[in-house]
Amino acid sequence: MPYCAFGGCYEKMQMMKNKGVYILSGLLLMAALQSCKQKTKPAAPLETDISGTAKFVIDESFQPIVDEEATVFKNFYPKAKPEFMYKPENSALR
Repeated sequence: MPYCAFGGCYEKMQMMKNKGVYILSGLLLMAALQSCKQKTKPAAPLETDISGTAKFVIDESFQPIVDEEATVFKNFYPKAKPEFMYKPENSALR
């Protein structure tokens, strides 16, 4: 890098100042555009494995086991609302 006299260094400093102004202007413009972003409505609650409602038809001979499992599941996932219908095997398969 050659030694620069007053004139050469001044030009380089002006170029660096201009870059800084451009960068700062760009950041401010991005911030302004970001703040104008339209607000979106929250999405409707999803029906997933751990939230929402689901209906199950279960053979009535499994009722004691399913009741215990349902209690544990509801404690882990309070947003889930499973509905159980206990029926005889023949009507459950129809």
